[in-house]
Amino acid sequence: LVFRYLEQTKDVTMSGPTAFTPLINKLISCALLSKREFTLLIIVTDEPKFSHENKEFLQSILVLSKLPNACLIVVGVGDG
Repeated sequence: LVFRYLEQTKDVTMSGPTAFTPLINKLISCALLSKREFTLLIIVTDEPKFSHENKEFLQSILVLSKLPNACLIVVGVGDG
């Protein structure tokens, strides 16, 4: 399984910072479309960059917080 993952991701280049707003907006749209199902998004990151100055991010979190069938979990990993 690990071999297959490494094979599929060998050409992936990662760099930051990552914008989480598009992911959160996708979670919101999934939750709105499937009102009877629970939708969960888990973000594992080594660099959680959340700012109260990012108005679009705050608006997305506010909308998400009002949805009874959606949940966001952010897990920080690494030494930061």
